[in-house]
Amino acid sequence: MRKLLLLTGFLVVCVTGLSQNLPFDTSDATHIQRTNLTVRWKAPKHPWPKTLWIYKVVPTHFSPSVISNLMALEPFTEQPKRDYGANGFLIGNLNGSHPNLRVSFVAGDIEYNGTDRHYSATNLTKDVPATNHLFELTTNFLQKFGISPSEVAKRENGQPKIGWYASDHTEYSTDKGIVTNVEYRTVWVARALDGVDYPGPDTDCRISFGEQGKVVKIWMHWHSVEREKQYMAASAENISQWIREGRAIQRPIVKSPGSPETVVDWSTVKSLTITKAKANYFGDSLDRQMAHKPLSSSRVRPDAWLSGIVDTGKEKLNLEIICPIIDESKPLN
Repeated sequence: MRKLLLLTGFLVVCVTGLSQNLPFDTSDATHIQRTNLTVRWKAPKHPWPKTLWIYKVVPTHFSPSVISNLMALEPFTEQPKRDYGANGFLIGNLNGSHPNLRVSFVAGDIEYNGTDRHYSATNLTKDVPATNHLFELTTNFLQKFGISPSEVAKRENGQPKIGWYASDHTEYSTDKGIVTNVEYRTVWVARALDGVDYPGPDTDCRISFGEQGKVVKIWMHWHSVEREKQYMAASAENISQWIREGRAIQRPIVKSPGSPETVVDWSTVKSLTITKAKANYFGDSLDRQMAHKPLSSSRVRPDAWLSGIVDTGKEKLNLEIICPIIDESKPLN
């Protein structure tokens, strides 16, 4: 019986375009506005670069070597190919049998599913890489598929933000008991722009390694961007004032799964203490199809992601706040 793949320790919050007018859906968020709110800053005073950029999304030009490396994954000669010109191409049927390959120059996507492999209790996988080999396999993959080490997000200790999911596996009942067959292991690579995390479900790379370390699946959404406008990054004082002015939102507080949301009455709050602060980039949602919508209106903007403690007078609550980190009316260039 095939078990569900559990993604543990990996929570992505997709927020778009907060920096100016909060144009995304904030129905589950609380706007903070209180002119005399006491904000105490116990995080580092300037935990982000002095300047930040707004980027525009542009078509991705995969090099001939990247395309060659993709075509070498499978004998695709017998698969039907649809060529979308400057938009990309599709080999095989994404909704049908494997193998198939989709490359979108518009969205910077590579999606690949290798030939179906049929296993059984008497035909188990061989030499699927152990977790201690995944890092080396992943760094080799990134080099072959055009991702620079500088584009990979870093952990606090400076190591690349590369992790792996629980393995996809099947359990077979045999006369010798339960046999577990690991079919492949999947690696996740987080993205950064200029050293600032760029999280989201459409801005990462996932690779599945099967027998002998062979790549059996790719899910790579890594669109190209160009710098458009540069801004001074806000100080702690700027952020505190923008919170008071109602330019920030509080993420919902749910103390435990299934419990109701805890509502903060900001009109009676005693104080807010910021304990952790970082910058993140967030991008507009892209049309993930081969053609149609242009990229000209798609932008990637920075915001501040804050963790803190709010003193309501009755209790102290941990919470998260998203706030602008630049003033878009004052570009440096």
